[in-house]
Amino acid sequence: WVRVAFQEKGKECVIPEVPRTHHASVKGSSVGQKQIAMFERLAMSRKPSLCDASGPCQQFGDLTYLVNSEYDRRVRNVVQTAERVSPLDLLKPTSAKLVARGFECRAQGYSFGAVKEVEVCARLVASWFGCGKHFMLTPQQPAWGCRCCKPGHGLGGPTHSSWNLYEAVVNRSRPELDRNKLYVVPYERRQWKHYIAEAVGHIPPGLQNVIPPDIRTDHFGTLFAKHRLSRAPLLLVDRASSRQFLPPELQLIPRSDILVVAGPQGQTCDNVCAERKMQCDRDQLQFVNSCEHLRAHFKCKFCSHQVGAELPCYSAADRLTRGQCLVTFVSDLACETKHPNTARLCTCKPRN
Repeated sequence: WVRVAFQEKGKECVIPEVPRTHHASVKGSSVGQKQIAMFERLAMSRKPSLCDASGPCQQFGDLTYLVNSEYDRRVRNVVQTAERVSPLDLLKPTSAKLVARGFECRAQGYSFGAVKEVEVCARLVASWFGCGKHFMLTPQQPAWGCRCCKPGHGLGGPTHSSWNLYEAVVNRSRPELDRNKLYVVPYERRQWKHYIAEAVGHIPPGLQNVIPPDIRTDHFGTLFAKHRLSRAPLLLVDRASSRQFLPPELQLIPRSDILVVAGPQGQTCDNVCAERKMQCDRDQLQFVNSCEHLRAHFKCKFCSHQVGAELPCYSAADRLTRGQCLVTFVSDLACETKHPNTARLCTCKPRN
């Protein structure tokens, strides 16, 4: 919520790699035993503060590299000079072995969402803590998702004509990323929570769904991290960042033929666009997921962050959020979702 307010003013939080603060609460609406277990793992600086109100603080040396323009310059320099790898290169090199056609897992584990390629699904499964070596995928229905089986619960499942059962086989001979080399990783935000966050250590093993899976400590979608398996340093760069750090062939930008429409309360973006003989473009929703765009189309009392299936939107009738414009750092953006109390902001493209 603080980030939303800062971003509206063109500001950001400056966050130390090793903080001085620590979450102290042991109970609350969003704190349980799993959250406490995660907080206890976090490093905390115990160096005493040498600064006071008498003058500028020099304890941490020259921090002018954190000034917006200088920080951008350094990011662009890294993007131009460092080796580039894909998000899938952060996962274990893996192949897929067909085990049985027409079968499901005996017990399903995690679903990675819509995945078409069986080799991609195999990499996700092999790299995700809590998955066994088996997974199920249906080539005819990719929207059903890539689903891993729980450890030891792959074989012996029910029959189903659409599903196939596979085994993820890790290739241990392939070299890892060089831990002494900085890599640039162009990524898309929907890839973050499905596998990048765990691959770079933002979700410790065994603590999935403990905290919201949003991108933290980022600068307009860019953030420095370390590869969990190799410890190689990484610069992750959002392909849709408004700063456009990437070369044109990798950069995602708003389409010129998109019509941004404020829908009526309780309607999906699919319906809103269809009424105009257009089609909702899911990938373009990320470019209007901002307070600026919502204020241009709705009479917002103020703008806040929220989690939900139909964001970004305007809360028209909800008792707690009525009059608010709502953006999200967490939820997947979709065309087919709706809520009876909200009005959606939609991105409509011409039908092909």
